[in-house]
Amino acid sequence: MKIKISLLFILAFIMTKAQTFTNYTVDEGLIEGYIAAGSQDINGVYWFGSWSTDAIPAIASFDGATFQQYGIGDGPSSDGYRSIFSSSDGKIWFGSYLTGNGLDVNDNGSWINYTTDDGLAGNDIAAIFEDSNGGIWIGTLDGTSLFDGVNFTNYTMDDGMSVFDIIEDDQGNVWFGTVGNGVSVFDGTSFIAHYTMEDGLMSNSIYELYQNTTGEFYFGTYSDDIGVGVFDGTTFSVLTVEDGLIDDQVRAIKGSADGTVYFGTNAGVAIYKDGVFTSITEEDGLLQNNVRDIFIDADDNVVIGTWGGVSFYNPTLGIVDAFRSNFTISPNPASDIITINANGFEMETLNVYNVLGSLVREQGISVHTTQVSVQDLSSGIYLLKFSNSDGDAVVKKIIKE
Repeated sequence: MKIKISLLFILAFIMTKAQTFTNYTVDEGLIEGYIAAGSQDINGVYWFGSWSTDAIPAIASFDGATFQQYGIGDGPSSDGYRSIFSSSDGKIWFGSYLTGNGLDVNDNGSWINYTTDDGLAGNDIAAIFEDSNGGIWIGTLDGTSLFDGVNFTNYTMDDGMSVFDIIEDDQGNVWFGTVGNGVSVFDGTSFIAHYTMEDGLMSNSIYELYQNTTGEFYFGTYSDDIGVGVFDGTTFSVLTVEDGLIDDQVRAIKGSADGTVYFGTNAGVAIYKDGVFTSITEEDGLLQNNVRDIFIDADDNVVIGTWGGVSFYNPTLGIVDAFRSNFTISPNPASDIITINANGFEMETLNVYNVLGSLVREQGISVHTTQVSVQDLSSGIYLLKFSNSDGDAVVKKIIKE
């Protein structure tokens, strides 16, 4: 049965150790189970999949205000998904995992299911990816398939292609992380490279792949406590807890346009930028430390799937240099004018962010300002970030009626 749940509230941002999160669980309408997959479609709607043997329903969409759940009978064929991908044509692709149900596709509300009977290489799917030519790659436990919208072209286990992750590099080559057979590279015509432990790869079972903005590749595996593999095109190396990685089992890797790379582990999220590791955990407001999926949304929020639900992390607001409890705003909730008592904090700018971290207003302000209008804001929760000329900031949450 399809369940539509209108949120009566949005969980307040958790401000601990100056990090900014919005957390969603089954209490707000999210599906139960491990959130193993997530994506944002071309209309800005979020999709989440649960991988759990008793997760019914196992798919939820979220438009920023309302969750909608989809179970067997509503279109999906399975009660467990490990991969979700939103393609450029607006379709959303769902890979069932360890249920034998194959591939589900939502095309503008219409659902279609593909299995091995339709030519798919396998019915247990771990990865889905769209290449720059519009081809959809489906990585399964029994091989990998390239789908052109009509036909499947399969690369089977004979080619070492039990695939858990797929990416395209900056040269247009498609990389496959396989289980037990290392990493293979396809140039659109043939396989041009294959890397294993004999070549320096840290493991032959690669579950996560990512290429950063400078061209380096990262490899993650959670079968062993061996850290993150790094490949610069010539040499392999490994980043471990001794280098600052929060945990050596890495289950998710994604990066943002500014070069920051996020590693999801069993101990939280490790953040790697300019050769330095930091981390975010439950102590900072992360919903749960066991991370299974990470993706970056259109507003540069880091969306983190965990065993307990989903955390939205906003890196722009996440580092607040000055938190002052004596900086007050009233009334709150507010409908028109708010009164500011800065208590000596020399304000210079005010940025207003909505609940998903999107900037909705930027204006100059001064230490002498005592009132600001919020009349133009729609009803909802906002973060007001007051900054001074030194780069320090105070962030306050308000509710706009």
